[in-house]
Amino acid sequence: MPKQPTLDEVKTRLLYIQALETVRCLEEGVLTHPADADVGSLLAWGFPSWTGGPLSLIETVGIRQFVATCDEFAATAGPRFIPSKALRDKARLDVGFYAS
Repeated sequence: MPKQPTLDEVKTRLLYIQALETVRCLEEGVLTHPADADVGSLLAWGFPSWTGGPLSLIETVGIRQFVATCDEFAATAGPRFIPSKALRDKARLDVGFYAS
């Protein structure tokens, strides 16, 4: 029987998969500004307000740590957690979404 994730891991996975999808929307031009993503997620689908939105969550966690955790999740929970090349590049350069 496979090892079940802890409740905290499930909560983190739920936040992170939504954040990854938000990054993809930004990269594909569906969203044009990070603030639109954060505010829209808070008001439209009820993303937890304590995070500031999915992109703010990534910046709060730290983009490098976020990518590293996504890689860990990809290894245990599947390829849907694999960060995009553009997100990896941002992590490598330590450049956030709200950088000027």
